[in-house]
Amino acid sequence: MKTTVYKFSLFSFIIICTLFYNSSVPSHAANSDQLLVGYENNKSKEAIIEESSQVVHQFQNIPAMLVLIQPDKLEYLHENYEISYTENNLDLELTYDKSNKLEDHPINDTVIEQWNIEAIGAPSAWQESLTGENIKIAIIDTGISDHADLAISDGISTVDYTTSWKDDNGHGTHVAGIIGAKQNKIGIVGVAPTADLFAVKALDNNGEGNLADLVEAIDWAIQQDMDIINLSLGTSHDSQTLKEIIKKAYSSGILIVGASGNNGSESSSVSYPAKYPEVIAVSAINKDLLIESFASTGTEVELSAPGTEITSTHLNNLYAKFTGTSQASPHVTGMLALLKQKHPNLSNRRLREIIADNSLDLGELGRDSFYGHGMINYSQSDIKPPAEVSGVKVTNYTSNSITISWDNPDDKDLAKVNLIINENAQTSVSRVDKSTFTFFDLAPDSLYEIIIKSVDSSGNESEGFKISTRTKEEKVEDNIRNNQKEVNPKEVILKEEKPLEKKREESEESEQSNKKPIKNSQEKDTKKTPAKEIVKDNVRESKKKEENLKEVSIQDSSSPAKSPPSNGRKVSEEMNTPVKQKQALQAAPKENDASTIREIKDKSKKDNDITTNFKEIVAFLTIFLELFERFIGKLLSFS
Repeated sequence: MKTTVYKFSLFSFIIICTLFYNSSVPSHAANSDQLLVGYENNKSKEAIIEESSQVVHQFQNIPAMLVLIQPDKLEYLHENYEISYTENNLDLELTYDKSNKLEDHPINDTVIEQWNIEAIGAPSAWQESLTGENIKIAIIDTGISDHADLAISDGISTVDYTTSWKDDNGHGTHVAGIIGAKQNKIGIVGVAPTADLFAVKALDNNGEGNLADLVEAIDWAIQQDMDIINLSLGTSHDSQTLKEIIKKAYSSGILIVGASGNNGSESSSVSYPAKYPEVIAVSAINKDLLIESFASTGTEVELSAPGTEITSTHLNNLYAKFTGTSQASPHVTGMLALLKQKHPNLSNRRLREIIADNSLDLGELGRDSFYGHGMINYSQSDIKPPAEVSGVKVTNYTSNSITISWDNPDDKDLAKVNLIINENAQTSVSRVDKSTFTFFDLAPDSLYEIIIKSVDSSGNESEGFKISTRTKEEKVEDNIRNNQKEVNPKEVILKEEKPLEKKREESEESEQSNKKPIKNSQEKDTKKTPAKEIVKDNVRESKKKEENLKEVSIQDSSSPAKSPPSNGRKVSEEMNTPVKQKQALQAAPKENDASTIREIKDKSKKDNDITTNFKEIVAFLTIFLELFERFIGKLLSFS
């Protein structure tokens, strides 16, 4: 009986211990059966839900979910539905030096010396009242604990074992202090002391986690319209799900800062997610502004920041000194908060360019794989736009073009001016060019607004000088002049009235070219009959008489009414040639020009009508004679 009781008690103890262990073990330790599944459409999504043993989480901003599913079910989904990818729910960890020794300092009225804050020039920004006011920063880490030197706006937990975003490791609290510890004359001060800090707990008390919890944390940050995300964590494994959520966050306008990692002994060792192009990868430097040996390096490194012996807030209202790229990354996050406050309307891409262009270059000249563009330094930043252009005026304008000129400002670093017409970027003019530009291909009689913005070598752009002007109205005469030359009406009439001899020759040539003999298939001889030749001779004689009649009519109508012949010769004799006709017409009094032209035109029209009718009669007779000839020939053949 005792033995039985002992065995039962031992069995109960094992069961209780197992249950206690399972309830206390962080969720990432039991993720071996969980899969991240991406899908193409709602039909595939519904199929995944139906075939899965359990849907652990559905993400809001990307088409993916975390599920428990049997291998055969997964194979079925791949064969029958549009599944984008499947991947294991991999582990990830913090990016700080694990050899760190905790050096706690109690809170007191003494301000702790911070070499890191002075090195990056943060006090220069504070003098300009830049403190990160109203900038929302999501610190995705181990959470953030309560501290007298910190003000936390809100938070969330994506880990399974707790719903609290409070820090149970200390790493997240340390990162939060570097970014935004309060400027309250005690302890330390962060780079952006009035920024809005949000605690997003995605790692456990050991500083470890998994991809699904990290993706869920970024998903939440997108929904909450965060301005900046800090990721002082990493993994050596690429992930499609992580890549998709990072892209979504960046396309939403969020700045993402990530620690490069602490695997400096390996080449090209930058960790994910810092390795993604959407993330600003940060390496660590020491007090001598030299790269730390532990810092992961590679072409993805974009900036460097202090990461050695950094004092910041810690658990239980204390301060601690840590080393690692985890400490370098929040310096960049805080600096971006200052710049975001300075330029709230600039895009995440533009702010990224500014902080890089104005960093303190270290190592090799230009960007390199150790320091990136260099160490961030506000005192090195030039974010003041150049002065505006002056003396803007319109120097010329037509129905389709506008030419303007201006005077460039005296800024030494002026690089160019940007020209914008009706809100459409037109071109850039370098400072070395003349201060003038012509806009072509414009609409006639249209109002145009032109903006000229000066730009310095740091990319700072002025608000712009505006000027409005209108193109000329396009006239009908302009269209005629562009398409054809003006013609004198006299020349048109004289050109139309060709010499009579020339007209007769052209008429005969036209008739001969249009006539084609109609041959009989049985006849080899193409000679015309004498009867036909007689008819043609009569036709030609009639034509000559008609043309002589026209010549007399034109000569009579062209005679000046008030100017008698100077040498007693008749007008009809003077008008025998086209040249004489033109000379006579030009010599006539101007007041009779219009009536003379009308008489010539009327006469010419009548003559043309007679000629046209006569030609039609001749053509008809010619065809009739030919048909008659063929008819007589056939009658003769029958006989």
